[in-house]
Amino acid sequence: MNASRVDLPPFRPAPIVYPSLGRSIVDSSLTVGRTVLVTGAGLGLLIGFAMVIAFILTMVAGLLGIGAGGY
Repeated sequence: MNASRVDLPPFRPAPIVYPSLGRSIVDSSLTVGRTVLVTGAGLGLLIGFAMVIAFILTMVAGLLGIGAGGY
């Protein structure tokens, strides 16, 4: 048998430690805050890109002589 394996102590899993209620609330609040921040930033970027595309399409339509009436 491999001597190095014999010298190792037996495997003992770490004990399960549950967080306190206060710590759990803080962690949940941080997770929700981070989610709202990232979602808001993504939505802002999406709306910003849509506005830029709409402006470009309006500018191209204006250069082609197509007005709001369609002619």
